[in-house]
Amino acid sequence: MNDYPVMLMVVLGGLGTYLIRISFLFILGNRMVSPMVENVLRYIPPAAFAALAVPAVIRPEGVVDIGPDNLKLVAAIVALAIGIRTRSVMWVLVSGMVSLWILTWFFGR
Repeated sequence: MNDYPVMLMVVLGGLGTYLIRISFLFILGNRMVSPMVENVLRYIPPAAFAALAVPAVIRPEGVVDIGPDNLKLVAAIVALAIGIRTRSVMWVLVSGMVSLWILTWFFGR
C-alpha cells in the first residue's frame, strides 16, 4: 500500500493550519485590538475546553446519560463547584480527577 498520498495530505493540512494561524500576526501586526474584540477573545479558551469536555462527560458511552450513575458527570459537578469557589484551574483539574478516581474506586466501575 502506498502511503505517499496520506502523508502528503497530512503535511499539506499541517501547513495550511500553520499558515492560517500565523496570518493573524501579519494581518494585525502591531495594530491595537479594540477592547470589545479582546473581551470576546478572552472567552475562546473556555469555550474550546467546554466543546471538548462536555461531550465526554454527558455521553460517556455514546448515549446521553445525565443520571446520578454517570460518575464522570458527578465528578464534573464537583469540579465545577470547586472552580466556582476557588477560581483556580489547577484546583478544578485536581478535584475533578480525584473525585472521579474516588467514585470509580468506591462504586467499582
